[in-house]
Amino acid sequence: MAVAGSVPPFALGTPAAATSMYQQRGADGGIVLTDRPSPTSVVERAWRVDLEDPALARQRALDVQGPAEAVTEQQRRVNDDAARDRFARAELQANPRPRFRESAAPGSR
Repeated sequence: MAVAGSVPPFALGTPAAATSMYQQRGADGGIVLTDRPSPTSVVERAWRVDLEDPALARQRALDVQGPAEAVTEQQRRVNDDAARDRFARAELQANPRPRFRESAAPGSR
């Protein structure tokens, strides 16, 4: 997939209210996504992308960081527990312990 035109405004971080994205078919049949449609190609699809305020985007990223880290920590603990269980099972298979001891019959020595 080729991207034609210059860098879209949302990639530069410049404040803009909205931008349009266009899907066109190139001469080779490939799909071209651009913010500046070519007059020689037919626009197959178009999107209007509303851009957000960079400060709000940063704040939202900070707001979700704490819960995301909590989920990561919880998953790490689950993985550690599973690894510990696998290790214990492997250890038991390698060195099986008798489940019970046969007691010697009285007077048999």
